[in-house]
Amino acid sequence: MSQILDLNTLADGLAQRLNCRQIGDWLNALALTFAVPISALLPTPTVQSHHFSAAGLTLTLSHPHAGHVEEGDPNRWLITDVKLDVLGQSGARWGYPLPFGLDAQTETPSSAQQKLGDNTTELSARDLAVGDRRQSFFLDKALVIEIVWRPELKGIERITMVRLGGELLQMPDS
Repeated sequence: MSQILDLNTLADGLAQRLNCRQIGDWLNALALTFAVPISALLPTPTVQSHHFSAAGLTLTLSHPHAGHVEEGDPNRWLITDVKLDVLGQSGARWGYPLPFGLDAQTETPSSAQQKLGDNTTELSARDLAVGDRRQSFFLDKALVIEIVWRPELKGIERITMVRLGGELLQMPDS
């Protein structure tokens, strides 16, 4: 699979691969996509938690044998956390399509709920009053999408994706 990934579907691909095994080839393709050496994603020696950032994307990767092996099997690395910085507050802006058809400019809490479902946290007046505009959506297979809304609750500042629980999934077909 050592080919460049389609940036138009990358966010959905990342969501699918959270806590998935057997993604070594896909991680190689991700390194090619961002024109970085594979060691930028999969460091040697292996570490328990490694952060990779490019183009407004921040990934947290981990390896189960960190501290026990010098070089970890690429298929044992896991993506445990994905952040998409839509506004570029971290220095780089994610300028590609968001997962699940979310729209960075026009999305609202109600339109996101139509796309992601009703299993969500509420945006309380108390939280909004102190500037906390985070809302989490709980999807199938323990996937959680946290959206930080822009101040007017129209448009997205940042998305964080994680998969709750310790169950490892098999790599999806593609």
